[in-house]
Amino acid sequence: VTMLKTGLLKEEEEDQAGSIHNLPLVTSQRPFYDGPIPTPRQKPFQSGSTPLHLTHRFMVWNSIGIIRCYNDEHDNAIDVEFHDTSIHHATHLSNALNYTVADLSHEAILLACESTDELASKLHCLHFSSWDSSKEWIVDMPQNEDIEAICLGQGWAAAATSALLLRLFTIGGVQKEVFSLPGPVVSMAGHGEQLFIIYHR
Repeated sequence: VTMLKTGLLKEEEEDQAGSIHNLPLVTSQRPFYDGPIPTPRQKPFQSGSTPLHLTHRFMVWNSIGIIRCYNDEHDNAIDVEFHDTSIHHATHLSNALNYTVADLSHEAILLACESTDELASKLHCLHFSSWDSSKEWIVDMPQNEDIEAICLGQGWAAAATSALLLRLFTIGGVQKEVFSLPGPVVSMAGHGEQLFIIYHR
């Protein structure tokens, strides 16, 4: 009886080994790609700025002046300096809203911040060439819409958002145009009445 059992067990093991060898090879269901890795899409940036991760950085440096941002354990502030001090005196601003992008012109300082769980994304303009007392305005963006790039020109301010929209304001804070962008914004530049927009296709 013991010999019969041993013989049967050997036959079963041989059958199992043979069936394993006869199984078809299983290939991966996912397609395999070994070509070049696509380049990541360029994130939006402000012309004349340095990277966001720096604790002391330039938010903008152009022909009008310099906007510096300080964000460390001692201070969270923004300093604005003008190359020609006859345009305006140097300015020190609190950065309680954590502004990340800025622009500077002969007429104004423009700042913007991203949204948080509690606050909407904001566009903040300090219009220092105003003839009346209305020298400062702030506009909140709609929910789930973040400002990604901003720009100043002669008499206007522009903000490109994550909703693929460009919002155009007068320098006094009145929104006069909203139009759709063909793709996500990369950067913007302005001169006089002209606005140049770079975007992804």
